[in-house]
Amino acid sequence: MIETKLELKIKEIVGIAVGEASLQWTPTPTGVFDSAHASAIVDRVTCDILNIVNKRNNDNKTIVVSKSIAHLVPDVLKNLEDVSYRLTKIEAFNPQSQVAVGDALTGCLTITERNGLPCIKVICERSFKRYIRTSPVVTAWRVTEDRVEFKTEGGIYELERLD
Repeated sequence: MIETKLELKIKEIVGIAVGEASLQWTPTPTGVFDSAHASAIVDRVTCDILNIVNKRNNDNKTIVVSKSIAHLVPDVLKNLEDVSYRLTKIEAFNPQSQVAVGDALTGCLTITERNGLPCIKVICERSFKRYIRTSPVVTAWRVTEDRVEFKTEGGIYELERLD
C-alpha cells in the first residue's frame, strides 16, 4: 500500500503523541520499551482516523487496514467498502463472553488489532452499546455479495453490508 501525504502526516502526528505520552511518568519506570507494540498502536490509530475522514468525506473507499495485521486478515475481509454494516454474533464458544449470541449492532466497520491479531469492530454512535469488537478472526466462510460469516476465537459472527 502506498501511503499518501495525508496518511504520512497523520501517522507522524499520532506517533509523536504516542511517544510523548509514553514519557509522562513520575518516577520514570525502568524496563524495555516495546517499540513494535507502540508502532502497531500508531498504525491502528492512523487507520481509525483515516476511516473516519473517508466516511465524513462520503468517499466509498475501502476500509483501511493496519499494515502490521494486513497479512493476517482473510482476503474476503480486505477491500470491504466503507459503508454501514450489521455485525451479529450467531454462536458463542465461551459462555462468559462480553458479546452474547444475538447481540447485533449497525454502524461503521473497522478492522482493528488486539494482541497483534485482526478483529472486526462495528461502532454505533446512537446506541447504548457503542461498539461490538470480536475476538481475533480465524477464518471466513459462507460469503455472498452482501454477507460474510466468520469464525473468531470466541464465536461465529455474521457481517452484513447494509448500504
